[in-house]
Amino acid sequence: MAEAMACGAAVVSTRNGGVEDFLRDEVNGLLVPIEDPRAIADSILRLLRSENLRVRLATQGSQDTASHSVKKSGERLERVLRSLIE
Repeated sequence: MAEAMACGAAVVSTRNGGVEDFLRDEVNGLLVPIEDPRAIADSILRLLRSENLRVRLATQGSQDTASHSVKKSGERLERVLRSLIE
């Protein structure tokens, strides 16, 4: 999902746990319950029908993921691991 957001796509995802670390419902994407095909379809239709929503979510998602990198993720992990050792 983060890759799609970084490419400027408006994203619909299920609330599967991990994705909620970076995708915020109605802020930079749309989250729906797991195993709810109707909710997924409805959210996709919302994006198709509303250019404003689609552009707003895609723009925010792209901006949010721009601050992520492998290096920054590694640095965060290192800080957490060091704090556990101390």
